[in-house]
Amino acid sequence: MEMRKSKGTFIVLEGGDSTGKNTQMELLKEYFGTKEFLYTEEPGGSRLGDKIREWVTAQEEYPMCMEAELLLFSASRAQHVHEKIAPALSLGVHVICSRFSLSTIAYQLYGREELKYLEAFFHIDQFAVGQTKPNLYILLDGMPNVLRARQEMLGFAKDRIENETMAFHERVRAGYIAALPPAPYGVCIDADRPIEEIKKDLVAIIGATVSNVHTPTFHHHVHQPVVRGFPFDSSAKEPVW
Repeated sequence: MEMRKSKGTFIVLEGGDSTGKNTQMELLKEYFGTKEFLYTEEPGGSRLGDKIREWVTAQEEYPMCMEAELLLFSASRAQHVHEKIAPALSLGVHVICSRFSLSTIAYQLYGREELKYLEAFFHIDQFAVGQTKPNLYILLDGMPNVLRARQEMLGFAKDRIENETMAFHERVRAGYIAALPPAPYGVCIDADRPIEEIKKDLVAIIGATVSNVHTPTFHHHVHQPVVRGFPFDSSAKEPVW
């Protein structure tokens, strides 16, 4: 008789624009392969999510209000979880996702200076993802001015959100640091380093996490990131966000 597989591990790679998430996702795919891992991203991950991604990133003539932006990201996340993430985890597949709920906190609540919607978002997010919550958030942290210079040097076209002011991206970084769950649910590593050094850290952290062993030390420059103002049950086996 075939033994039923245990539930997979859900890991989220977070960070501001141009912190190298896409590059690292490709390197992780090369290293860990696709037999026991699923690699996905937000907004997107489903046909509906891909359409929402077009809406929220397009440079439109008419601005999108924050409320609509937040709800669209949450709608994309709900479909993503239902269609791809939860089924994979139930089969024992480990999921590595670029962006999840923490991005909405950092961009829509901190970046847009709308922390008054925090409690509302908590309930929206709970409704959208249910019990499918990350086992680990890995924050690739970089200085916004360095990241903007990197983006311009590489000649990447900016979408609607990437094209926001430097002050906006500074607030986004502050939001990430403030809302990153404490260890063992959240770790922060320095993204202003060579790609191979970051990959080495990620491989060690992810390998330890899926093997259920102690998370190794890593190179970081944010001291004791904690949750400030966000609901978090330290006694729970899984994080809130």
